[in-house]
Amino acid sequence: MSNSFLIIEKRVRKNIERIAEKARVNNVVLRPHFKTHQNLQVASFFKDYGISAITVSSIRMARFFAAKGWKDIFIAFPLDVNEIAEMDLLAKQVNLMILINHPEHIKALNQLTHSVDVMIEIDAGYHRSGIDVNSYEQVLELVRMCHETEHAIFVGLMAHFGNTYISRTKQQILGIAYKSANRLSDLAKKLERETGQFIYVSIGDTPSVSVLNQFDRIDEIRPGNFVFYDLMQLQIGSCELNDIAALMQCPVVSINSKRHELVIHGGAVHLSKESIDFMGVKTFGHIVKIEGENLSFTGDYVSSLSQEHGIVQCKTENFSAYNIGDQLLIVPVHSCLTANLMKEFIQTI
Repeated sequence: MSNSFLIIEKRVRKNIERIAEKARVNNVVLRPHFKTHQNLQVASFFKDYGISAITVSSIRMARFFAAKGWKDIFIAFPLDVNEIAEMDLLAKQVNLMILINHPEHIKALNQLTHSVDVMIEIDAGYHRSGIDVNSYEQVLELVRMCHETEHAIFVGLMAHFGNTYISRTKQQILGIAYKSANRLSDLAKKLERETGQFIYVSIGDTPSVSVLNQFDRIDEIRPGNFVFYDLMQLQIGSCELNDIAALMQCPVVSINSKRHELVIHGGAVHLSKESIDFMGVKTFGHIVKIEGENLSFTGDYVSSLSQEHGIVQCKTENFSAYNIGDQLLIVPVHSCLTANLMKEFIQTI
């Protein structure tokens, strides 16, 4: 068997169930981000837990899931004004929500003939994109522009707390999440006093949603990576090893006895070039073994990648156990990227 992307269905379902129950208890909408799996079978798992609203990152992805029956879709990526015609067609078929952060976005919405829900992107501390949470007048102006645009229905505020990814403990994640959520909530309350409109508040990042147990003044959560988790999520404290539900399986194609290295068919086109410092080494993925239903690290890791090749550095005591043809199980650094690269998966345990 060549390299394969494996998922552990039992864990996928457990991860979905845990977050769905958390949303239910807190009376918030779970609108999972489907960019992680981009897969119809995994999407069907969500339906089993009553999920009907989804998040995507592109018009292409929105069309794909719309064609398969999903009717409540949020494209949580700043509006590409070149895609207005495509969005107008999609808005005729589904309840479409889009993301804006600039007056030019709203001007482009004047071309629509079908209504879309509009969320304003707020930068609550991540500093990637969005209007600074302290720029109240700028946000208010966009709200007013929406109200003056026939097919732009202003709904609320959206933020991604991506700065949680610099954390290394659950407490650090909580600190960032609380601070960001409070900033977003304060802005929403101020807008409500000004406009008299209820302001819907949506947040989305797997670390925050995984560790928070209460979502005060939050109406919607949009995690994505939680469906699989990965080495990065484990490193920052948002999951445990046995929450990880996605693995790469790669064959050993060559062995270097002098350097205690294995060559695998698993390179950047499978694992991506993303690396992290984990367990004292720079790694592109860590080797695990399955014992019963549990994963455990072997101590061996992917130390470098080219396009198709991967180099696995082995511990001295492990090296002699490997043979050409062995299939290695690797926890990817970032399961979203690996899933996107591999496209298809095979279920396992």
